[in-house]
Amino acid sequence: MPRDVSTDETGRRLPPSSSDLGYKTNVLAAVAWVLGFIGAFFLAIPLAIIALTRTPKIQQNNRDLAIGALISGFGIPLAIVLFNIVG
Repeated sequence: MPRDVSTDETGRRLPPSSSDLGYKTNVLAAVAWVLGFIGAFFLAIPLAIIALTRTPKIQQNNRDLAIGALISGFGIPLAIVLFNIVG
């Protein structure tokens, strides 16, 4: 008898994964988020804006990722500048 993929070996139901729900991660938003954290804000900010404008409002997880990329794109360099001024 084939095993149900939505249960574990003890028979408990597992929560659906993101691939089961049809979510696709916006690659531009993910790349912009990573670039923002490594300090490449001159690339992260434009990519995040492009990802934000291309993402429909119903794909909230991708919009959140693009907004997070904007925050990291602006926030990390701003924190570095403020640290150098204050410190």
